[in-house]
Amino acid sequence: MSRGLEPEPLAGLEEIPLYVPGKSGGGKKADKPVRLASNESPFGASPSVQAALAEAVARSHRYPPPGGAALATALSKHFGLPVERLVCGAGSDELIALLVRAYADTGDCVLHVQHGFIVHRLATLAVRGVPRAIGLEANRRMSLESLAALCKEQTPKVVFFANPENPLGTALDAQAVDEVLRIVPDDTLVVMDCAYSEYTDGTLWTHALKRAKERKNFVLLRTFSKIYGLAGLRIGWAYAPQRVAETLHRIRGVFNISLPAERAAIAALQDTDGWLEKSRLHNDKMRQLARTELESLSGLGVTLPPQDGGNFLLFDTPYEGKHIAAKLAEQGVYLRDLAAYDLLNSLRITLGTEEECAKALQTLRTVLEAQV
Repeated sequence: MSRGLEPEPLAGLEEIPLYVPGKSGGGKKADKPVRLASNESPFGASPSVQAALAEAVARSHRYPPPGGAALATALSKHFGLPVERLVCGAGSDELIALLVRAYADTGDCVLHVQHGFIVHRLATLAVRGVPRAIGLEANRRMSLESLAALCKEQTPKVVFFANPENPLGTALDAQAVDEVLRIVPDDTLVVMDCAYSEYTDGTLWTHALKRAKERKNFVLLRTFSKIYGLAGLRIGWAYAPQRVAETLHRIRGVFNISLPAERAAIAALQDTDGWLEKSRLHNDKMRQLARTELESLSGLGVTLPPQDGGNFLLFDTPYEGKHIAAKLAEQGVYLRDLAAYDLLNSLRITLGTEEECAKALQTLRTVLEAQV
């Protein structure tokens, strides 16, 4: 018999804002929507990956190796990294959550970049930690001065930054990464989220990898969601100091990587179709075309802040981003408004196919002209 009582969640958990993904349908012209809100690959998985998925589905009644062990072995061979320092997760999101859970407790300080990837902050709130934002320079790159001041004020348990950052698109160069590692105390975990590293020239990853091999507090995150086109399968990995990796293995789910996801990721690493190079070249082309078109909208108030890489572009308008995004959605075009990131007048466009980008940018022009 009910007595009107119910279980209470831990204090603070009900105040955590829900993650709101980029919208992808529901507008007046949603019969053929242009979905450029979530930084997804325009090409999807390669033919060889799709074949591996089909084979894996036929074996889905079997448990996968615990913790993505087969994928960790493939990653070890592909990148020349010790397998005992690799941890696979259900996307980078799971690994971010595990890192905070392992190294931050109630009331502990965790640093993230202002206007940066929101999951770093949400994961901190989930363990009832205290997220604090590292300020930006005028060029919207992380301020090393702000980082130093925050570390001096209160020693953080974890420092997160993405390189390039999402949704800002800005990156720290090798010298700045070294300065981050110098500023942050040795007993603080530093996590560099490399979700978009394939869309840079590779030097950021190479340098970070060298530093991660040397240090006991530096973790690198990678994902198969972006250039590999496997966002729906949820698979990522971490290269971490051995003690950190062992800790993550103790608290991760036993079978946290599904068999289809693992087989697809292994096939993607082999890249027998030249899929990565095709995707990279396409992204470079669309980045230039989209920049040119957005710059042509300067007369309508569009500005492009400095950006260094990614499969997206952020731009500012004189109007509330939510309003412009809603007007675009009415025409079946979905861009990401950035109100959740406290960028109220900004939008982010994924670099999709040439047809998608052309339609999205032409619709944007029409919507902005109607505001004048």
